[in-house]
Amino acid sequence: MAPLLDLERRIAELERALATRDELIGVVGHELRNPLSPVFLQAYHLMAELRKTKTGTVSTEWLVPRFELFVRGLDRLLERLNRLMDVAALQSPSGIALTDEELDLSRIADDVVLTMAREADTAGCSIEISTMGPVIGRWDRLRLEQIVGNLLSNAIHFAAGSHIEIVVRARSADAATLLVRDDGPGIALELQPRIFDRFERGDTQHKRGGLGLGLWIVRRLCERMGGRVAVDSQPGRGASFLVTLPRARRADTNP
Repeated sequence: MAPLLDLERRIAELERALATRDELIGVVGHELRNPLSPVFLQAYHLMAELRKTKTGTVSTEWLVPRFELFVRGLDRLLERLNRLMDVAALQSPSGIALTDEELDLSRIADDVVLTMAREADTAGCSIEISTMGPVIGRWDRLRLEQIVGNLLSNAIHFAAGSHIEIVVRARSADAATLLVRDDGPGIALELQPRIFDRFERGDTQHKRGGLGLGLWIVRRLCERMGGRVAVDSQPGRGASFLVTLPRARRADTNP
């Protein structure tokens, strides 16, 4: 359990470092510790059961589903930790460093959908990707994957059971667009001006979990890459998020 204990210690250190700049970090601490507790309980349960076996072995049928629960708990915890680290980087005076390379936005979207297929299936979401062939630009791979992944995760989370459509287009020789659209419950009109703020969520009625950081990170990354993101939604009619990115960063964009 030493790695998990070290992870918890590092989270606490990161929270203390951020708390000097942002009093709302307590919200993040609460959301991080919520998934941490069941991870520990599951790990201790596994160890206790293994110790009780007389032969020292257990069947694959017994072990695999329990180990999968443990891994999913770690995944949720690491996702929250990574988002918290993104907040720290995006708030720092030096910002984040971008490494541009020639990438195909259509291929990035395909790859992200593959990695999130299980999450979508668990939530009862179907995903359709619409492209018109390669959409080439010079972008930072990690940050581009984060933009696509955060928007898709947001749709899966708040529009569970719905159909999700991802549309990638070359808007012009200089710009590309990414549209993530769902047919879920939509976003209340009074919430839409705030959903890209930190710790804001688009569904206050159902009190869904999450840090309320995903869309804020998308907005900040889009701005950092010289682009923008906008939302179009009507309650009961789903939500659409449109990202517009230059296909090459301008020379006057901060490094």
